[in-house]
Amino acid sequence: MKGCHQCGTAWTQPGSPGFDAQCIKCSAPLHACKSCRHYDPSRAWNWCKSLSAEPPRDADGKNFCEEFDLATLVVTDEQKKRKSREAFDRLFKKLKD
Repeated sequence: MKGCHQCGTAWTQPGSPGFDAQCIKCSAPLHACKSCRHYDPSRAWNWCKSLSAEPPRDADGKNFCEEFDLATLVVTDEQKKRKSREAFDRLFKKLKD
C-alpha cells in the first residue's frame, strides 16, 4: 500500500502525487522525502539514496524533486489494530445514532 508517511492513509489516486498533494486525513505533504522510496533515515548526512537528487533540507516538507517515487508503506500490527478499532467504533456509533 502506498500512502502518507505521517498517518498511513492510503494514496488511492492513479500515479504519484503532484508537488502540492496533501494527505486527505492529516494534510501532510505527500510529495515529501519521507514519502519517497529513495528516503533512508539511516544515512547520516543525506537521507536520499539517489545520487543525482539534491540533498533534502526538510524530510517532512514538500519538495520539488523530479525523482520522487511514492514509497510502499510498511503497516505494523499496531496500525492494523488501530484501524480495526476505528472501523469498529464507526460501525457501532452509526448503530447508536
